[in-house]
Amino acid sequence: MSTGSETSVSWLNLTVEGFKLDVELSSSRFNKVYLGMDAGGSARIFKVAKGASELDDDVTQESSCGLLLMTGSFTGIRPNTNELLKIEFRKLAGLACASIPSRISLTTDKTARAYMMMKYVPGNSLRSVIESGKADLSTMCAVAESVQSLLGAGIDYHGDLKPENICITTSGAPVIFDVGYFGALQTDAGLLENCAITTPLYYPSLRPNDLFAFACILWEALLQVHPLRSKAGSSLRCSDNLSQHLQIASQTGSSLIRGLGSIPRPKDIKPDISCELEVVLLKALGLSISGDELIPAPTYGNIAALASDLRRMLA
Repeated sequence: MSTGSETSVSWLNLTVEGFKLDVELSSSRFNKVYLGMDAGGSARIFKVAKGASELDDDVTQESSCGLLLMTGSFTGIRPNTNELLKIEFRKLAGLACASIPSRISLTTDKTARAYMMMKYVPGNSLRSVIESGKADLSTMCAVAESVQSLLGAGIDYHGDLKPENICITTSGAPVIFDVGYFGALQTDAGLLENCAITTPLYYPSLRPNDLFAFACILWEALLQVHPLRSKAGSSLRCSDNLSQHLQIASQTGSSLIRGLGSIPRPKDIKPDISCELEVVLLKALGLSISGDELIPAPTYGNIAALASDLRRMLA
């Protein structure tokens, strides 16, 4: 079964529906994204499914992957990239939500390559804002509220939240791109159940836990470190209860989840943050401090509750 066009074709400088694709904005595992301008100066985004020859079988923790989830393990898959675009279009098109760009159309060209045309949203990725040191508490409040707005507009989950998939527009409003997927999926091996299109570094449980993904982004923005990628030492000891909890979780998800047992205390990274913010950063990950130990603890019920705590600290 074909997973899309069989040849690697760049659409750069092509004219599609009256728009000349002048800039390749990004290239991810399953698609390329171009900026197109028409003769009148109007701009559109074109998200184009990659062909089968452009896909690889690598499973990395830091980028979006196609995974077949099995009891205690997972393996990489090669999804039908046209079908992925159709799933995204069906999921988001028509939603009354300012947190996502308008999906204008989904088309298959004469080479059987699917592409989606979207409204152009000028701005910078949250990743670049974080790297510039400008992602503050106010920025992250707005991002949390935008994510919650999307989830409240009629979808069960985003599934691939990460700084690269969030744009901070020139007006300062966050806009969210590139959803993940959990469920049955058409692949080059046929229809497979229990698949995931997501980024394990943000979804280490390999479940659509957007709250945990946002918590990781919050750490990156406010502490300049991903909680599962920190090499800093910690003044906290992983409790036996937490160690057992993470061992069980890693048996059904990614081994990355074990990294929660050795995360640094937020105040060890940034001593000047408030005790209240430290509590929030840990609670968002389902953690708390007891004496000198890191222990499992109830997390927020949803991103709205987390956003409310963040907003209160701004008051």
